[in-house]
Amino acid sequence: MAKKDDEARKKVLRAYADRKDGHSQLCRDIERNEKAFLAVVERGADVEQWETQYTPPYAQQVVDTVVANLIDDRVRVNVRPRPLMADFQTRERHIAGARAHELLLSYQLDRDRWSEKKATFMQQAAICGFTVAKVHWVTEETPVRTLDQTEVPTYDDFGNVVGSEMVQEENVGSHVIRDDPTIDVVRVEDFMFEEAAVDIQRAPWLIHRVYTTLDELKRLQKAGVYSGVNAIPTDPDGYHTSQEDEFSTLYTELYGDKRNKNRVELMEYWCKESDGSQRCITLADRQYVIADRRFTFTNGEYPFVVCTTRPNRFRIPGRAILDSIRDAQSYLWTLMNQRLSNLRLVANTVVAYRDDLLDRELFEIYPGATVPVQGDVREAIMPLQLDSTPAMITLQAEALMKGDLQNLTGGMPFMSGTESSSIDQKTATGVSIVTSLAQRMVASQKQYITWAEERILQQMLHLNQQNIDADRLIPIIGQEGAEAFMSMGPGVRAGTY
Repeated sequence: MAKKDDEARKKVLRAYADRKDGHSQLCRDIERNEKAFLAVVERGADVEQWETQYTPPYAQQVVDTVVANLIDDRVRVNVRPRPLMADFQTRERHIAGARAHELLLSYQLDRDRWSEKKATFMQQAAICGFTVAKVHWVTEETPVRTLDQTEVPTYDDFGNVVGSEMVQEENVGSHVIRDDPTIDVVRVEDFMFEEAAVDIQRAPWLIHRVYTTLDELKRLQKAGVYSGVNAIPTDPDGYHTSQEDEFSTLYTELYGDKRNKNRVELMEYWCKESDGSQRCITLADRQYVIADRRFTFTNGEYPFVVCTTRPNRFRIPGRAILDSIRDAQSYLWTLMNQRLSNLRLVANTVVAYRDDLLDRELFEIYPGATVPVQGDVREAIMPLQLDSTPAMITLQAEALMKGDLQNLTGGMPFMSGTESSSIDQKTATGVSIVTSLAQRMVASQKQYITWAEERILQQMLHLNQQNIDADRLIPIIGQEGAEAFMSMGPGVRAGTY
């Protein structure tokens, strides 16, 4: 067993070491985009205190607008049986199965609150260039108190049974409240893949890094998910010393929060073996193998789905929206701060004085102030007449830059008061052209989201076929809220869809 664990540990650490440099570069690019999204700018050492450092989050507003246009309220599930040549009864069974899967998947998406998770899913794609979803099975139980009635015999004074009575007893048991597939949005900083891979389903291996508490690991060990958790060390107070996050420290810098504080780092290493089976090795703190499982999903795929709305040819990460507007936002900030700094100089009087006629220590300006001056005051003190042109000269350039921010992301500049010289947006024709271009770009990006959700639903369907071994009652909501139920048995679930 120790030899097998050593082989598994080396396998995971070798893959991690091979990809570490490339993944670090990817995370640095993501961090630059994240700072642009949050409008985080470090004040330069050569910037004076009086100079304006105004950084409105234009990129954040653009990203939020694009994401809002890409997200639909609900996902409409449409399941169809694959074309097949079969008898009438088989075809009818597949048609009924398709309808049952539609209802079941719609219920499971609502139960999993996918509509809420989708905002994070898509925002990550806009900022990072791609986003990842993990589809897996979850079983949740909760203690339930029940009041049961039991019939007990009654006796007379001589011990003879003379009848019976009903007695109520309170019992506590576990009840399964959920036994369905679920979708987790994965941080791309915690998702690693082999560097030459162009498609995750054809990648030799994948690594998904997560952080969890030691108590949670012990609970999962009791449930039979992990083993050897007790070997993970703790300090005398029961706390665990966490591994340092080598790839992302931005949120610690901004908010002081450490997402891995007192948590165990888990590396889930996924690979496909030569016999067609899948292998998942779970390595805790890069040292302890707490799970090494071989299994086969019915679809033969990794339980991950990658989505990008702007593909980058022959690469898994796509092109982020922030990649297009990050430099434009930075340059817009530069122009704006130059204008505002000049405006502060013009609005606040700059005074020249002769040091031989005026004591600087006694010179203070405030309403009603008196200043002792030797000689003619007009020779001792004189306000500088600064040119106000620099405070206004960048306005047109700023308007053009704001228009570029919208154009680069498929926005509609004429709706936000920005300008762009490429198309006359003051005419109906110009407005129509810009609107048509924006709609086409949004439609194209939505199609990539639809394809990703199709792959997610396909994996959920296969998990249902693989894990549901009893009849299911599926709720159906009809017109005007009318409710009904449909029974889904093994015969209905079978088939290819």
